[in-house]
Amino acid sequence: MKKYRFIWLPAILLIYGMGMAWKFGQELMAAGRAWQVWSFVVLDLIICIILSIFIFRRSRIDTRR
Repeated sequence: MKKYRFIWLPAILLIYGMGMAWKFGQELMAAGRAWQVWSFVVLDLIICIILSIFIFRRSRIDTRR
């Protein structure tokens, strides 16, 4: 399980972020604040990508030791 940490940890965060955007996105869109919804989605994707890269690199370094 520890071996694939770079896959499941960002996936959990991505599922959580998309769920929150889906749940509260409709209210924000109706209020005319669509930029907040899209900025949240983009920021969530960026964080998940960066997190998976750093965890993958760390796991690769740990396997070399």
